[in-house]
Amino acid sequence: MRAVEFGVRTLANALAITNIEKPWGPLLQEMRNALAAKRASGAMTRDEHDKYAGVIALLENVKDAWRNPTMHPAAKYDEAEALDVYNAVKSFMVNLTTKI
Repeated sequence: MRAVEFGVRTLANALAITNIEKPWGPLLQEMRNALAAKRASGAMTRDEHDKYAGVIALLENVKDAWRNPTMHPAAKYDEAEALDVYNAVKSFMVNLTTKI
């Protein structure tokens, strides 16, 4: 989860979001709002918008499925579940670095 924080910062920076010191829920909403504003203003093509939207969706999946339970110690993971977390984070980071 700590590694994902670097990806979150990179994504926020790409969307011109400067205040990222907030819970992920509000931060993701700000990302979606910034993305919509860029698309509406014509500052972003439909293809660019779709790439960003996909990366944001992957990040939201990581947040809901693993980050919240991990950061708020309600969950413990066996080896298979830990591998699921790793693969989800990897998918987010690979999409972030190859699409944006």
